[in-house]
Amino acid sequence: MFKKFKISVERETGKKLKCIRIDNGGDFLRKIGAYCRENLIGYQRSLRFTGVAERMNRAFVERVNCLLLDGQLPESFWREALSTFVHVLNLSPCVSLQHEVPEMIWSGKNVSYDHLRVFGCKAFVKSQ
Repeated sequence: MFKKFKISVERETGKKLKCIRIDNGGDFLRKIGAYCRENLIGYQRSLRFTGVAERMNRAFVERVNCLLLDGQLPESFWREALSTFVHVLNLSPCVSLQHEVPEMIWSGKNVSYDHLRVFGCKAFVKSQ
């Protein structure tokens, strides 16, 4: 699984993956840690029992559920709502990045917000 992620990141950026930040969970840490050591990739571990990953997961679930409720969509659209939320999150300024936009840092290009629409909107205005 991680090998596919590494290859994808390197292809997309054209740069070698140097370091990742991972959860401090036991099984996950052993598998990823071994892979990182074999491939000379540095890794930083989060503090144990901080609940950061759990809080982030909870925040994602809550926001995705809000999108579905607001758009009056059934639970079968959960995957699309999650994808939309993550996309918008990556286009939003981030405090940990000194208020930079993650997508801009990742791609090195200015981001556009012209394509954004209300989630669950049944019709779009066609511009000429």
